[in-house]
Amino acid sequence: TLTTQGDVLYRDGSGLQRLAKGTAGKALVMNSGATAPEWGTVSGGKVLQVISVRDDSQRNTTSTNFTNASSNLSITITPSATSSKIFAICSFNAKVAGGTWGLFSIFRDAQNLATQGTATADSMTQVPSTETANAGETMHLLDTPATTSATTYQIRFAVAGSGTVYLNSNNYGGQASQLTLMEIGA
Repeated sequence: TLTTQGDVLYRDGSGLQRLAKGTAGKALVMNSGATAPEWGTVSGGKVLQVISVRDDSQRNTTSTNFTNASSNLSITITPSATSSKIFAICSFNAKVAGGTWGLFSIFRDAQNLATQGTATADSMTQVPSTETANAGETMHLLDTPATTSATTYQIRFAVAGSGTVYLNSNNYGGQASQLTLMEIGA
């Protein structure tokens, strides 16, 4: 029977066992033999900072080279450790005119992270020319910048041929884009 608030009951190989409540800041983890729970310190995986920006102005480009979608979709973050990772999430509305593809990508400083080996997940989105009305899109990535220097992440866009790609088109009463960065401790 448990009589102390916060205690945990678990079963081992011989029956029910009591694990006394842990101390402040401790987490329930599995012991090294993977046979029973214990209280321990969890390292890494903590969100250390969150920064977010929003842009609701209509933007467009006809360039086949990636250009900054908006200075409002650019964030500078200073990681607290070289082992930190940066999780970037972007949501936006786009449309394309002129029989082409619209390309959107997340950049770290001047590097297109869709083409770098340090990024994972969907860090580039292609919007087809069939999207003549606004299409809700998302991009995300987990980046390892390996620095404690100020680092800028931004959304850039281009077209894959002739035509125009639009960001935050004002159809349907206006749209908005958002870029959020989270520093994740190692």
